[in-house]
Amino acid sequence: MNKKKLVAIILTILIIVGGYIYYERLKVVEYEVEFYLAPIKTGEYMKYNDFINLLIKYRDNRDNINVSKNINKMKEKFNFNDSVELRNPDTKFEAPEYEFNHNISKRVDIHDITTYFFNDMQKMQGIPYIKLNAIIPVKGASNFKPKYKVNKNKLTTETKTWPVKSEVINNIIINIIEDDMSSKEKIDNILEWMNENIEYGGELIGSRYGVIKVINQGYGQCWDLSDVFITLSRAAGISARLVTGWVYKKGGHGWAQVYLSQKGWVTVDPAFKDFGVPKSYIPFSISEDGEISYLYWSVPKIKKI
Repeated sequence: MNKKKLVAIILTILIIVGGYIYYERLKVVEYEVEFYLAPIKTGEYMKYNDFINLLIKYRDNRDNINVSKNINKMKEKFNFNDSVELRNPDTKFEAPEYEFNHNISKRVDIHDITTYFFNDMQKMQGIPYIKLNAIIPVKGASNFKPKYKVNKNKLTTETKTWPVKSEVINNIIINIIEDDMSSKEKIDNILEWMNENIEYGGELIGSRYGVIKVINQGYGQCWDLSDVFITLSRAAGISARLVTGWVYKKGGHGWAQVYLSQKGWVTVDPAFKDFGVPKSYIPFSISEDGEISYLYWSVPKIKKI
């Protein structure tokens, strides 16, 4: 075989493989999801995972007196609510479909987030709950450009969870960010700094220590790393927000989105210090202030359609 033919064959193979990879990235995977949730307004996030485990145990065995007692103690650390925030089903990107076992009294849409309100919810152990059934499509492409104008002032501001104006945060930003950097370069530097200074880990599963403590101790779980990343991104002038959901066949997870002018909302998983997430990441909700609007009353049942 002469050299020209060999080169032609190699190029053909590369084109076919490249086309297949591109097709796989764009292909939509749909997940059928079912779980019970308890709407909350506020709570002690370090107790969040422990409380969820108690609620799940109670659903499995409601005659367990010790679990009931512990739930009664734990629920004092949370303020329950009559509403829950989920991703907007009318979004143009990965639009979910929802069905609840309770009538919706009101619905409020603000861009990518929808708040559902409910009257007279059922209760277990004095805790309100609803059942959610959803179909959630996930695309390989992990960025989208919204039609609405992103409110940069809101999405770069400090919140109770994200201490953007902290001296600790300011000192980090001074050392790693230059004024003439592009947003992409800023994010690259933030991820590089996190890779060098914060490890993914710790004994406490589902921890949310708080941004400053995570930076000082140098480790944290997915929620912790997302909080640090979002705080640093906002301090660098980049709109950022939190995404929470489930990783298929693994468990609950939190990651982030940043807004880049040329690409729109771009997904980043700070736990792995990189852009993009695989199609096994199933987004349930988006938070633009760091607060989470519900607890899991059950482990989500998830089936790939």
